[in-house]
Amino acid sequence: MKHQGFIALISVMVIGLTLLALTAAASSRALFAGFDAVNMIGAAEAREAARSCTEVAALMLARDSRIASTTIAVSEGNCSISAAGGDTVLVSGARGSARVYGKAAVKNGVVTQYEEIPTASL
Repeated sequence: MKHQGFIALISVMVIGLTLLALTAAASSRALFAGFDAVNMIGAAEAREAARSCTEVAALMLARDSRIASTTIAVSEGNCSISAAGGDTVLVSGARGSARVYGKAAVKNGVVTQYEEIPTASL
């Protein structure tokens, strides 16, 4: 018999390829979970950058009733401020690829209301 061990060899190859495929799938899943965690951190930092910009805008409005559009470096990201008219301020915060937009109402140098908005209005 020339084909002795052929079934065993094919079985080992099939089992090996199946285990290799399962290992690759688990590794890629773990890798993408790590990327998701990094993106969530970036989004949270962008959100805080936008909120901190509202405080800076409140201070700017307390000194002068007009705000010139400006970009400020915050931690490892940045934020942008522009006036929407009256006591309303539009802000955006960015960290990496994450960007968050917000709108704030400011009265007498104090942020009285803040909300995130879904699209860029800056």
